[in-house]
Amino acid sequence: MDPEAGDRVRQGTVIEIEVSNGLPPEAVMPSLLGRSRDEVNAILDALRTESEIDFSWVFQDQPTEDPTFDGAVLSTSPDPGGKVDKTTRIVVVIGTYSAPADDGGG
Repeated sequence: MDPEAGDRVRQGTVIEIEVSNGLPPEAVMPSLLGRSRDEVNAILDALRTESEIDFSWVFQDQPTEDPTFDGAVLSTSPDPGGKVDKTTRIVVVIGTYSAPADDGGG
């Protein structure tokens, strides 16, 4: 039974209570390095659902001359292992490949 605050119940009735330690809920930032934007969205959405913490995230593009990093996570803030709470706005830096300029030398 889950009575509302102030409700009376019969003696001997089993009720559920939730005890808080007074600390806000928090989760641990997963490693997203090398993941795609779609993978990041899925991972962070699952973390938000599982932890019941309403944090947010944004993507920032960063040019890279290495095509293997195109569309991949280069870094995050907070770093992997950092704390995530309801005030956290995760920044996910994604590599965007642009070919090096040809200097015309030879």
